[in-house]
Amino acid sequence: MEQVPAAGPYRAGVNAAVLVSALLGGAAVGRLAGAAAGRFAPPRGARRRAGLIEWTTAVLLAAVVARFGLGWNTLPPLVAVVSLVTLSAVDWRSGRLPDAITLPASAASLAAIVVASIATHQPSVIVTAMAAAFGYGAVMWAAHELRPRALGFGDVKLAPLLGLHIGWTAATVGDGRLAVVSLLAQALVLSCLIGLATGLVLGLLRRRGREHLPYPGQRTAKRPNTRLLDTAFPFGPALAAGTMIVVLVPEGLLL
Repeated sequence: MEQVPAAGPYRAGVNAAVLVSALLGGAAVGRLAGAAAGRFAPPRGARRRAGLIEWTTAVLLAAVVARFGLGWNTLPPLVAVVSLVTLSAVDWRSGRLPDAITLPASAASLAAIVVASIATHQPSVIVTAMAAAFGYGAVMWAAHELRPRALGFGDVKLAPLLGLHIGWTAATVGDGRLAVVSLLAQALVLSCLIGLATGLVLGLLRRRGREHLPYPGQRTAKRPNTRLLDTAFPFGPALAAGTMIVVLVPEGLLL
């Protein structure tokens, strides 16, 4: 299979002006993402943390441009960034991943992958991405069936969206099914590690006298469980972070 030109290491041809433009454009897109997230999960209190969504989006979009340059292969990861930042913000605030965002984001991601794959004369990448989406979704569904209280069904419905981008990445930097399986497995491991760290930090905060504060996914300010291993937290942001790490630095992860 012919290698996609933009799938190698970070592009030396991307100059500072392009990166600055990507940062500024990303901040503007991040403002739209923040507004979309606010419709489904308004921030607590009168104000939210100024700039958090905007600059998270800006930094990630600049990283995408630095890695992929300006071309067709920039399209799928750009869609991934906007979709995952919005979903992460909603999940962090409300503890849910609404279908009204997840399903259109999945459709937009598939459309971006189809366009990029056809434009770069690699239609077989579409099949790989869809197979990865199905596989990741099946794994998450099985985990949900085993422990439904530990993994919400919103995370299960998020998995195909993540699998599309992981599969597309594997097809553009690796060769064969091994690359797909390797990146899917490592994305899941990274997500679990990030989620574990998040849970431990939240558990420690609760144990240090901040039980009166509302926490992600908690609609009331009642005292939560302060046992570290029983700390409840939204897993969507961790899944999104693990996927973006794989998309941005897959060469260092392929076994």
